[in-house]
Amino acid sequence: AELRRRERLHNTLAISDVFQEPTFGHMRTINHPGNLVLSALADRVLTELGVSRVSQDPGRELLNETQSPREEAVIAAFGLADPPVPDWRVGGVRTTTETVRQAHLQWYREHPDAVEAGVQRHAVTLQMLGLM
Repeated sequence: AELRRRERLHNTLAISDVFQEPTFGHMRTINHPGNLVLSALADRVLTELGVSRVSQDPGRELLNETQSPREEAVIAAFGLADPPVPDWRVGGVRTTTETVRQAHLQWYREHPDAVEAGVQRHAVTLQMLGLM
């Protein structure tokens, strides 16, 4: 719903319909789309530009350096069959949520202005995740 709202607000190409039946392949993290989304978007950009060709599989997963955990709440909300995965994957290495949390907290201590801006920008998402 938020993506559809932003598409209308900014009069952008629509991509929200690609998420009608979401999978973890659609997104790596909350803001890193998977190849399913990137390919669909590339095809729509080409069509909008009047280019008569389709995107090609790059032969690898793009934006795959970081993957967030697969939370039980997300699995339940979307009725997914995937099992929960408690850890992050960073550079192909399992990384605990606590390690990622501590790295983020350190960065926020060093950049306090980002905290206020982030909370304002992501308030709805933070509320949905029970973090506010």
